[in-house]
Order: sequence, then C-alpha cells, then structure tokens
Amino acid sequence: MQLSPPRIDAIPSCSVNKCSHLFPGPVSSVLAYKKVAKKVRPVPASLPEDYHIIHQCPSDPLASLAPLLVNPLPFTPGQRLTQE
Repeated sequence: MQLSPPRIDAIPSCSVNKCSHLFPGPVSSVLAYKKVAKKVRPVPASLPEDYHIIHQCPSDPLASLAPLLVNPLPFTPGQRLTQE
C-alpha cells in the first residue's frame, strides 16, 4: 500500500491564498516525503590520524572538584526560591 503525501488544501488552517508565498509552484507539486532511492547513506572510510578522537580519562575524576562546606551558608530567598 503506497501512501500519498498530504495535500495542502486538506489543511483547514492554510488555504491556498494564505500560503501562496510558502509554496511558489503549483500546490500539487509539493511533496512531504522524499523517495527511498534518494536516501543519503554514509560511506565507510577511514579517517586520517589527525582526526582521531583521543580519550583521556583522569585517574581520579573527583580530585578536581571543590570540597563541599560542612556548615552551609544560611538560606537567602531569591526570585526562584522563596522561604515557603
């Protein structure tokens, strides 16, 4: 079963007169989907050594974090968080 593309005159909020600036040609030439034969497929190839991603995981990722305060500062209400 082959589905036909949606017709612009079937859309109630868009009449041909209102949307004529969006579709310069005849309304029947507007297609919503492209054919499968025009699908863009990636080509497998190897990248040069300059473009390879080098993963460098630190030995201890928590070592670079600032330490948390044991006694936090008192709450001050703002625009987003209120006292309630």
